[in-house]
Amino acid sequence: MGPQDAKRLGAAIRRHRIATGLSQNKLAELADQQLERRASDGEKQTLRNSTILRLEDGKIRAPRPDLITAIAHVLNVDAADYFALAAHRLQFRDRPERRASAGHRLMQQLGMSP
Repeated sequence: MGPQDAKRLGAAIRRHRIATGLSQNKLAELADQQLERRASDGEKQTLRNSTILRLEDGKIRAPRPDLITAIAHVLNVDAADYFALAAHRLQFRDRPERRASAGHRLMQQLGMSP
């Protein structure tokens, strides 16, 4: 994902987090719980609020798909929209038209230009 994609994803996460009234710390805590529930290997990696800060600032250019999914779940957003903003090729590798339309739709909802 390029720097612009990272910034768009971060801006969307920040707007949704603020709209839901969550702090970065609370979002990290709730997303961490989602990650823990979905972990199949039993290995625990604690999600820190600094990760949320770096994501929102567009400083993480290759966020893990499970992290995007967990954050989307907590914020009650379709994870596909976040994957589209991130131009995440794993999620949409065979469906570029879905990636483009989902990302464009979310950007319009957030009042952002494509």
